[in-house]
Amino acid sequence: MSLSVSIVCLPRHERGERVAITVLTWLLCALLPWTGSAVRADDEARLLEQRVKAFWAARVAGDYAQVYRVLSPAEQSKATESEYAKQKEKGPFVWLGAKVGEVAIVGDLAWTHVQYEYRMTDIPDMPPTPGAFWHVWQRLDQWRPIPQGTRATFPSRPPHLRPAAEEAELAERARAYWRAQAAGDWARVYQYLEPAYQDGISLRDFVANRPPIAYSSPQIEWAEVLDTSGRVKVVVGARLQDPSLAKLEPKRRVKVDRWVKAEGQWHVRVRKTESDDDDQSSL
Repeated sequence: MSLSVSIVCLPRHERGERVAITVLTWLLCALLPWTGSAVRADDEARLLEQRVKAFWAARVAGDYAQVYRVLSPAEQSKATESEYAKQKEKGPFVWLGAKVGEVAIVGDLAWTHVQYEYRMTDIPDMPPTPGAFWHVWQRLDQWRPIPQGTRATFPSRPPHLRPAAEEAELAERARAYWRAQAAGDWARVYQYLEPAYQDGISLRDFVANRPPIAYSSPQIEWAEVLDTSGRVKVVVGARLQDPSLAKLEPKRRVKVDRWVKAEGQWHVRVRKTESDDDDQSSL
């Protein structure tokens, strides 16, 4: 109130200047938290980029002791530093070069684009083989690369390179599919399977060959669309349909389903072999 009175009592030209200064000050104060956040985000991106570059430089140099120190605790628990270094030194290929490009951070996940070259160890005269992928990192005690065996449970590309509307459509379709599974509505589940699979098995045979597993409380964590293929991560409770086990709590299972768009609609891709999964786990 006192500020308003002091402005009104000033001469007109001074009053205008005071109002302008007050408004400008208010705007600066309002924008300061956002500016600070942007600066912190830029700093964090730079620090992560430096960490990723050091990680890949160590790989190219064959300094696997240094590589080991950057790995997640889960991955470090599988081997000691010396054991890990020996395993990698005897690996099937050697890194010849790596270039770290764009870094995208979303919450506790980050994607860093890496262009690399490698050569098979037992073919020394082989020309370098180039490649590129988005290396996924996670913020734990500090930024660490996602363990090789779990990369398939994370989106392979950052959100800004994926179609948000299409992924929302896929997520909703996956949600309906898993609700049908939880309800034991196998006729409806059958409708979500890819047409190529339905052509090879009747609904009757599909229901007759269902494994004796009961699903419950499915939760869709994310959906990823790449052209006409997609992946959906679901966390669901599962237990055997055995009366003697009815009182046991369902076990939590994490599944990543493959989907394919056919005839203008998303359908679950039915895997034939484990080799259908390609999460670049050797990188």
